[in-house]
Parts: sequence; structure tokens; C-alpha cells
Amino acid sequence: MHGAGLNLFRGLAASAAACVTPPRRPYACYYAQWSPLLCLLVSYRTLARDAFTHAFARPFCVQYASAASHLFDCLSICHLCGSFDDVRMRARLLASRRCRAVLRPRRKVSDVTNLEIVRQNTALITYADGTTEDRDTRTLRQDDATTSAWMLARAALDATASEFACAALDESPFLSRAALLDRKLHGTVPTPVDTPATRFGQASEPLAVQAYRDKTGFEVRATGLYTCDELRYGASPDGVVVDRATGEEGLLEVKCLYRERRRAFVSAAKPPARFVAQVQGQLAITGKEWCDLAIWIPNHLAVFRVPRDAYYWDAVLKPGLVAFSNELRRRRCVV
Repeated sequence: MHGAGLNLFRGLAASAAACVTPPRRPYACYYAQWSPLLCLLVSYRTLARDAFTHAFARPFCVQYASAASHLFDCLSICHLCGSFDDVRMRARLLASRRCRAVLRPRRKVSDVTNLEIVRQNTALITYADGTTEDRDTRTLRQDDATTSAWMLARAALDATASEFACAALDESPFLSRAALLDRKLHGTVPTPVDTPATRFGQASEPLAVQAYRDKTGFEVRATGLYTCDELRYGASPDGVVVDRATGEEGLLEVKCLYRERRRAFVSAAKPPARFVAQVQGQLAITGKEWCDLAIWIPNHLAVFRVPRDAYYWDAVLKPGLVAFSNELRRRRCVV
């Protein structure tokens, strides 16, 4: 298995090397030549990543699983951007990531029979084998959403920060307040959205975080789901950071803009209004005083320091969320 896997990896690496070091001819011709290979690798990226992880389930082979993960992520970014400009830069960013291959078995969502938020930042999880576990929700990683209880914990809440604009203001471009009420009423876990934009965001987020580290010099600590003391609302920031100049701890929220992916610079000169409710909700629930909103496209990273606005939370967001929760409870009583 080791020899066959290594040979397969070498073949893929050789193909990737040809991609990263293109011949001296227009990018359009080059992209057209390699597009079928990229489509194939992108389509089976998750399957191939899992195959490497399981095939190389021994310590001395972890680097191959890690390298395969970086390879497929890099090819995905190149394919989704439709361009090979600055591929070497993106490859270097990917290579600097730690190996994310986890070789110990994990609980799957299907193993969980019940999840209840019992205290602030604490969930009681019941598994199919009858065992229970008190789990700090801040350890539920959102990048492991398909193999952890993170999605179930979010579904157990009335609303999370990414839903605040919809629940409190009915201003989401993707979902109406009525549709969100229907989904929460049945307590179903939403089906992951699979579009070019979401795939671009998922593959680009590690690049954006690394670019933020390089630009600011701040370390980014992974975090999970925070819940409020009322056990109704939650927030999952993309990271926790410490400002080296002041020593204060704040949040990081990353946005990878698919529609602007071919631009030379991020067009926004200030934090876009569509992200305000999410960021302010995260600050209110976590108790942090600021959040760095990092807006990333392949050629540029813009960072906006957003201070906590207590008035906006108390006068705008919180009343709307309370009205949403009250309506949700009324409808549950009727049902």
C-alpha cells in the first residue's frame, strides 16, 4: 500500500509541478490544456484526500496525506479562480499549513442521537451506544462539520451569528426569515450548500487565514461555537487572535469573495454592510471588544478592525432576535 500510494502521489505531484511551473506561453492555452485534469482532481478532491489519509495511517507517512491535502486544495483554488496568476504564492501558503490529517477515529453525526445545549458553551451529547458526554461547544470545530456535532449544536440554537441578519432583520440575500423559521421549527440540520462560491470559500479560507497571519504577525487560534447565557444564540468566529501591540484578544472573521476573485484589489473601502450583523453578533456573544474582518481574494487581502457596538446589539439586533425566538416558540406550541 505504501509503495503504490507513494507512486500515485509522485504522479500527482509531477502533474501539479507542471501546473505550478507552466511553459512559456499564454495562460489561456495552458489552462485549456490542463483543464480536464483539474476538473477530475477537483471533482474527486475529497475522495482522494480521504484515500490518502486512510492509506497512510502510520506516523512516517503522515506527510504524504498532508501533502495530498495541500495539492488538491491548491488545484481547487486554481481551477475555481480560472487563472494561474500567483499560483506559486498560493502553493507556498498552503505548504505552510499544518497537517490536518487526523488518524484517530471520530464520532459521526449519525452516531449522535440527541444534543442539547445545557449551559453556556456546554452541550450534552447522547450517542447511539447510550453514552453521554458534556462537551465544551468551543471545542466543536466548524472545519470538521461533517464529522462532529458542530452542525447539530448550531441546529439546537434559535439562531447563530451567520443567521442574525436573516432572523433579526430579514436582510439575508440567501434565505428569508420565514424560511429560516420553518427550518428551525422542525429542528433539521441544513443540507450543506454545494456551489462554486461555497467551494471557493471553503478551499480559500486557509489561504486567507495564512495571509492574515503574514500581514499582521498575529497568531490565529482555532475556536468553535460560543453560546450566550440564554442558550438561544451562538456564534462561530473563524479564529481568536491577540493584538501584539495592545495585548487585547479579539476575533477573526474571514470572507472570501467569489464574485471578486479575478480583481486586483478588494473593492470595499470599509466593512461591507452585509457582514455587520454577523460580526457584531459574534462580538456580543463572545464578549470580545473587536473583530478583524479579513476580506480575501487571490490577489489581495483587506483587513478591517471592527469595534464592538453595544448600541447596535441592544437596540437593533437583540430585539429582532427576541421577536424571532418568541415567534418560533409560539409556532412550536401550536404544532
